[in-house]
Amino acid sequence: MIEEALEPVVYGKSYPWPELDELTYGQRKGELISIGAGVGIGKSLLAHEITAHNHIVHGWKTLM
Repeated sequence: MIEEALEPVVYGKSYPWPELDELTYGQRKGELISIGAGVGIGKSLLAHEITAHNHIVHGWKTLM
């Protein structure tokens, strides 16, 4: 287990914001991201921005 913990971090695919990539190491398979905030804060806009980025930059297809 110690050997696994000492392995270098593997970066995933990018987010639209480099700062978020630095905090989360990008979008990695098998990880879930939850976003919570009050009404009208922009959660849906954030989801649309990430989806558009994934389609344009990574060529991913997404169902929303």
